Amino acid sequence: MLTRLQSLIESRDLRLKLGVAATQHVKQFDWDVVVRQWEKTLVETSPKLIYDWTVRFFEKRPISHDGKAKERKRIAFRAVTGWLTY
Repeated sequence: MLTRLQSLIESRDLRLKLGVAATQHVKQFDWDVVVRQWEKTLVETSPKLIYDWTVRFFEKRPISHDGKAKERKRIAFRAVTGWLTY
C-alpha cells in the first residue's frame, strides 16, 4: 500500500488519470441515470409496482426546487399513465 501511495505522490499523470476515471465512474450514480434504471426495471417487472412506487416516492419526498422537479414529475406521470393503460 505504501508503494502505491508513493506512486500517487510522485506521479502527477497517475493522479490525473485516476481523477478522470473516478469522475467517469460516479456518473453512473447520477440521479437521472439511477431513476431511468429504476423506471426500466419497474416497467419490466410490473405496472402495478410502478404506480405503488410512484405514490410512495412522492409521499415521502417533497418536490425540490433543484431544477429537476419537472423531470421527476414527468417520470411519475409516465409511470402512472403507463399503469393506467394496462
